[in-house]
Amino acid sequence: MRGLILCAVLLSTATQAADTRWSAVATAGAGYSRNPFSTSGANYRGGSGFYSAAIAPTFDILTERTNVSLTGHASLQDYFKSYRESNSYGAGATITNQTTERLSLNARLSYDSSVIGSSVADIIDTPIDEPVDAGQDVGLFGTSDRRQTYGANAGFAYALSARDSINGSGFYTASRYHTLGNLGNYDSYGGSLAYQRQVSARVKLGLQGSASYNDYQRSEASLGGGLTKVYSPQATFDVQLSEIWTLNGAVGASFIKRGGDLSGSGTSTTFSGSITLCRRGQRHQECLNASRQVRPTGFAGTQNQTQIGLTSNYSLSERTRLNGSVSYTDLGGRGLGLAGGVIDRVFATNVGLSHQLTERLSVTSGAFYRRFAGSSTNVRSDLGGRLGLSYTLGDRR
Repeated sequence: MRGLILCAVLLSTATQAADTRWSAVATAGAGYSRNPFSTSGANYRGGSGFYSAAIAPTFDILTERTNVSLTGHASLQDYFKSYRESNSYGAGATITNQTTERLSLNARLSYDSSVIGSSVADIIDTPIDEPVDAGQDVGLFGTSDRRQTYGANAGFAYALSARDSINGSGFYTASRYHTLGNLGNYDSYGGSLAYQRQVSARVKLGLQGSASYNDYQRSEASLGGGLTKVYSPQATFDVQLSEIWTLNGAVGASFIKRGGDLSGSGTSTTFSGSITLCRRGQRHQECLNASRQVRPTGFAGTQNQTQIGLTSNYSLSERTRLNGSVSYTDLGGRGLGLAGGVIDRVFATNVGLSHQLTERLSVTSGAFYRRFAGSSTNVRSDLGGRLGLSYTLGDRR
């Protein structure tokens, strides 16, 4: 509710002397996937060709102090064999406001619907600044369940002085599952507060703390209802190593009090943190990401998830671009897949090539590979590729 109120307050200031922009990226293509839903046993029907189409519109309202961004995405992916379609869709609204010279506010509302464990067909535009993510519900790969996520968050940043700053945020997320229903549904909410100081021209150091609560009380008590609490104090660093190299991250611990979800009960402590090393040249960008964090999942409870990934973006020419990524995700043996075994490790890699035919039209191609592992599981690996077209409408600025 607080996020909605803040969105309304900031939006009311965004209509004065506003500059509006809109754009949309439409894609269409066809490809092949050997195991599109990471299934096994009777649920595995072999490899299949597929066709896909997607559109992602963006509408921005810009004023001197306030920026409003409305985004959406809808993707259709259907298979030639007897798999069901893998459609995904969602929308978001983000507002930022420079209230004073020192204070800025932000808020976001979002909705997303997707199928757990499905192949990612649009692998061309890998985000360089974001860690590779195999998915929040790795332990549920193979279920082909649809997860709907409703999110709201709000935050602030305040400059205490020329060298010191603080920022804070709060969030609420509701995750709902079509097949699992109350066995998987949960709510997450919490917040964070951080302090940072510029100790030199190239180095920033700080401290941050977060608290999150994962409420599984909607689940049947006999199958793991309860409230899991996670508290994470961390030290942060942000270093400009050179003109092209940057290093940032956070190191600390997470204190977990499980309230009886299927991942167990009682208290525990685990290392948590993240690190990102990036190299940014004129024609290429590479980022290495590693993280260990406590994440909520449906049915399987709260998990300690370790990830490492590498992303790369290289401009072969003014019109041709090559992207790629590699990632490894490990749940530490705590996966609880419901279709043919336990999946707790996923290795994924992809490569994409795009060539700009005109200012708005590009041809895109890509290949991907995913390997699943864990105890008592025999899930076939997934490999495939896609060839398609991408067209940009509206403002290209």
